[in-house]
Amino acid sequence: MEHDMFQEQPVKNADIYFWRCVMHNWPDDSVVKTLKAVVPAMRTGARILVHDHGLSELGTGRRSDEKYER
Repeated sequence: MEHDMFQEQPVKNADIYFWRCVMHNWPDDSVVKTLKAVVPAMRTGARILVHDHGLSELGTGRRSDEKYER
């Protein structure tokens, strides 16, 4: 379901909240805000499942890949 990730999650009491390729290109403070927006919708025992990628060490990858990542 598409929604503004900085606003409270509209789906309540799900078992899993799945985030795919969302966090990798946001600064930490923005990621924290988005996670906090999910918490009120979560029931006890619910989980956030993250499928994403991290950034490689600067200078270790192909220049074109690094440009795209950053």
